[in-house]
Amino acid sequence: MCNLSANNVSESSSFQPRKYLQTTKGALHSHQASGRAYAVSAGVIWHETCFIPLYLMIESATPLQLPDAQNRVFQVASTFTARPLAGSLQPFLVSAGVADAVEFVEYGQVSEYMLGPQSEAANVPGTLVLIRLEDWLRFELKAQLPSTGPELSQKARQALTVHVDAFHKQIGSLAQRGKPVWLLVCPSDGWIAETYRLRPLLRTYANLLLARLRSTPTVMVLNWPSSFPSAELHDRNADRLGQIPYTSDGFAQLGQFLGAEIETGLASRTPNSVNESADGKQDFAKFLGGLAVRVRMSRPEPGDGAHLDRILRTAAAFSLTGEKRDLSDAEVDRLLHSNGCYLISVSDRLSNYGPSGVVAFDHDRDSLLVEALALSCPVLGKQVEYAVISGLAEIVRRKGCSLLVFAYKASGRNQIMLRFLQSLAGPASEIGFCLQAVEADEQIRKVAIAPGAWTLELGK
Repeated sequence: MCNLSANNVSESSSFQPRKYLQTTKGALHSHQASGRAYAVSAGVIWHETCFIPLYLMIESATPLQLPDAQNRVFQVASTFTARPLAGSLQPFLVSAGVADAVEFVEYGQVSEYMLGPQSEAANVPGTLVLIRLEDWLRFELKAQLPSTGPELSQKARQALTVHVDAFHKQIGSLAQRGKPVWLLVCPSDGWIAETYRLRPLLRTYANLLLARLRSTPTVMVLNWPSSFPSAELHDRNADRLGQIPYTSDGFAQLGQFLGAEIETGLASRTPNSVNESADGKQDFAKFLGGLAVRVRMSRPEPGDGAHLDRILRTAAAFSLTGEKRDLSDAEVDRLLHSNGCYLISVSDRLSNYGPSGVVAFDHDRDSLLVEALALSCPVLGKQVEYAVISGLAEIVRRKGCSLLVFAYKASGRNQIMLRFLQSLAGPASEIGFCLQAVEADEQIRKVAIAPGAWTLELGK
């Protein structure tokens, strides 16, 4: 028997994990794997002649860009093998400007992650938690013969009660650290639920957990999309062998759904879109007051062209025009050398987000026409947008103008910007959304959750 460890397996060796995966993936996904030829134990796939650590096969199928220490790394913590999500989730989050890479917490380390300090790292913009309740029963039940008797049901109830209570405390601890947290409770339709006929019990406890978590405003609870075809998504043989519950197409669809929900969730954390009770708003205002948000609006330096290009190309939700994928180098150069462009940098007590927004404008005798305004998702919900409006009002006064005009253009993904402008300026006129500079601060006090809970540094 040959031992293929992480150190002695490579693409140049006689046994190639990537090639091996390509030849065996069909067997795993078509339920043709031989009981004598393949088995899984302690995260290892055993073959008649050698054994392959399961993570090597998964990583071969879903290669990840290794995150740089300075990159924003979005975290995914799951009770099952979720690494195949990388193929669709990472490109979406990178394109949306949410993160530079995605990192996966192994399913055996989810509790440690939620209770530990890793999620507080400055380069972590948020965490997605994926759970299937049946995974909590996997190791207790897998060693037993399939049974549906009352003894099994009672044991499952006792275990689920303990796990639900523990998870509720753990995710509450994670959410209290100030970084965004998303939760998706995936249906328990996998191998454990089917083999031991536990679907109704698992559904009951899932509903119990969701009811408790929906009263936790710091956790964004996602709903499983009803449009997903269950029969086409699930792969129970791969679930049995390696706790990989979905087909490759299923993971691709799930990644696209989650990417869009994460982007929307970050954008909808803007204060004017918060719909909470009076107590909830007070708590949120207190949180914002202690966040120590600092916003710097400054003319871009000659080397800042890459920041302008990245932000204007990727910012979709909070943008006057939506993402500008066709932005030309000439347009970036024009903005870089114009007198009407500011780069917006943001930091708070949790992190330094660096260059996170762009505003560009032209002006005449009476008005300042804002042609571009975009903020990246990670800084939304911190009232940065109000600080920027305050800064623009000051620029209007410096130039002897009186009116701020925002040239909004619907893109299909920038409804957050539309609602923000409507909350400040009311309905749009023929020339755009108009706000009198002398009224800007008063309007901000009316609609912001914690007016003035930021420090603004405005360059010349």
